[in-house]
Amino acid sequence: MVNRTPSTHLTNYRFGEEYIGRLNEDSALTSAHPDDCALFAGPPRLELIAQSMDNMAPDKDNDVFRLFGTFQAINFGSAQSVIPVKAIGSSRFFYFTANQPVTFGFSLIMMKTDNLLKVIYNNLLLMGAPVKAALKEAFEGYVFNDIEKDNMWFNLESEIFSIPFGLGVLWSNKERSFLGAAYFENALLTSYSTDIVSGRQMLMENGSFIADRVRPFNIRAIFESNIPEANVFSNFRKQVRKYFGFE
Repeated sequence: MVNRTPSTHLTNYRFGEEYIGRLNEDSALTSAHPDDCALFAGPPRLELIAQSMDNMAPDKDNDVFRLFGTFQAINFGSAQSVIPVKAIGSSRFFYFTANQPVTFGFSLIMMKTDNLLKVIYNNLLLMGAPVKAALKEAFEGYVFNDIEKDNMWFNLESEIFSIPFGLGVLWSNKERSFLGAAYFENALLTSYSTDIVSGRQMLMENGSFIADRVRPFNIRAIFESNIPEANVFSNFRKQVRKYFGFE
């Protein structure tokens, strides 16, 4: 059997003879693909997921995460502030650091469904009639007239948009492998925009957010339980690896 290994260190580096880091003949199957990613809204902190499930109305089936439909682009970035310092008598730098908020933005097609601003507060609406009544009484005329029927929320002046929420991103690939997920905690909307242009095929909604932090999020069990053919793809992956001589 062919025993192939990628070049991973200088000691086994074979210039021009093998891939570096991993064997890449299966890259079209195993790389993350936009068709197989998901964006979803949830509670403001990961630790609140169980609590959110307990607080939901009985008819909501504990569906704590709300998927965004027809989104077209996602971008996010994290940074830290770094201050270089030198002591008198030395030319060598040392550093002090501080964390910075995470920035996040995405766009989706405007369609007949809950719009961007309503989806991100899905967890509030899932908590049943008392919460809905309180929201309606407090924010009547600011965001919605009938929270059950109105698809679109717009007015960022409303205090409801001062309530933090959570956002999650899931990455997978064409062989239905879970690659990873990230959860953006304690997020708030900083800007919302849309436009109407003559001759354009679609209208877009754009949102920018700021979040306290981004955390790795292991939802492999949820992801794989929703793929009926998971065992088939597991065997498929094994056959592909044999086909390329990976094992």
